[in-house]
Amino acid sequence: MKRKLVSIVTAVLVCLAAAPGTAHAADAASKLHAIGLFQGVGVRAGAPPVFDLYRAPTRAEAVTMLVRMLGKESEAQSGEWETPFDDVADWAKPYVGYAYANGLTSGIGEHVFGGNHMVTASHYITFVLRALGYDSSSDFIWNESHLKALELGMISSYDVLDMTGRPFLRNDLVYLSYQGLKLPSKDSDDRLIDKLIDDGSLIASDKTLNILGNRNSYPGNSVNYGSAVQYGEYVYFLIGNDSAIYRIKERDLMTGSLSAKEYVLLGQYNDLSLASGKLYFSGKGNCYYTYDLAGGVSKLITTDEAAYANVIGDTIYYKNYSDGGKLYKINTDGSNKIKLTDCEVGAVNAFDDYVYFMNKDDLFKAYRISVNGGTPTKIHDDPAWRLNVADGVIYCADLDPYGSLYRMNVDGSNKVKLYTASKAIDLVLYHNGYIYFTSGGNELSRLNVATKAVKSMAITGSWPTSLAYINNAIVMTTASEVFFYRF
Repeated sequence: MKRKLVSIVTAVLVCLAAAPGTAHAADAASKLHAIGLFQGVGVRAGAPPVFDLYRAPTRAEAVTMLVRMLGKESEAQSGEWETPFDDVADWAKPYVGYAYANGLTSGIGEHVFGGNHMVTASHYITFVLRALGYDSSSDFIWNESHLKALELGMISSYDVLDMTGRPFLRNDLVYLSYQGLKLPSKDSDDRLIDKLIDDGSLIASDKTLNILGNRNSYPGNSVNYGSAVQYGEYVYFLIGNDSAIYRIKERDLMTGSLSAKEYVLLGQYNDLSLASGKLYFSGKGNCYYTYDLAGGVSKLITTDEAAYANVIGDTIYYKNYSDGGKLYKINTDGSNKIKLTDCEVGAVNAFDDYVYFMNKDDLFKAYRISVNGGTPTKIHDDPAWRLNVADGVIYCADLDPYGSLYRMNVDGSNKVKLYTASKAIDLVLYHNGYIYFTSGGNELSRLNVATKAVKSMAITGSWPTSLAYINNAIVMTTASEVFFYRF
């Protein structure tokens, strides 16, 4: 049965998400195991590894995971370490020895490490923050480490409420480790996973990149005219006819406490993105701006009317309506503006060394061009409506007769039909094994890419203009409303 979404202006339809300790942690455990960062506690013939996710982790297990996240497991195992502790299990001695020698952990007594003692959420978040380069003596307070994790976007306010309301479990340890690997290290644009690849601790294989994404592919870029992003405990969103960018704590959004929403900026805004603690958006006069969330300062980047903006590092790739919809790039400080194409583009996606787009001058077919410029290359002869590049794969719809959903490799090979729609498809968004799409002007559905099963999620009263995925929820906007669907 289809569900009608309720406007955020009046109420919120909420289905509480599974906590990190359920399907999300199991998925994270499998992914970390596949790249050698999580070993589990045993194996069964013909079955997945035994992860024992619903047991409380020990201090020894937590330190072991920390050493692996730092990419130092080989160094720990090959070293000879001296510690004052006489209670460390043989298997844990290399990890505890390395961590103690490098100031990452200490004991609970003069000669007692306490390896079998349980850890808390604050303890393990502190370990992950240290792996990211943060110092508990200057960057955060260890027993309030969740505040720093919220600030960095490692966890949500819902995660905090969940983890602090019950014993800390191995599923939480796995979830936090997985989240931490996807964050940039302190004073760096490179994520922790990138650092492990660069120093040789991990191999940048297709498996690694498909599990944790690519360093040049960031969430929050406006594939479908962005409307909502999350930074720390806040969700930032815009409603076009309200002429404002709002923010609301995720907890309040989930519980329907809409009076808690706050104005961040007043004015006509579109195309909202987030990168490195800054909002990027089209604003007054259709010019493109940035807003520093820490400093509260807006800055004009370009007077171009920009859309489909992808903010990657210090470069923005965008469709320039001020020049017939051609593809441009510009530095985030407004310098070095360069036109990349002479054709009108749509659905701009920057990924790896290329920018992918629909060529509107060639019947919406998929093209790509080097981020450094050059000649655009056609990827496939079929239309690629609302193409969305994720995990090294293109997901898109065609236009005949109503629309079918496809996937293909980024070079155009191995195109596979996933679903044939009975109504015209408009927005397409891929995330973590699912394609979320709108059709018929008012219906939101979800396609399981592996099974090809389709579930109708909701029907709205007006035409959707954008989709965003935020912490296990879909945020969908129209010109006058924002809808929030948690599943």
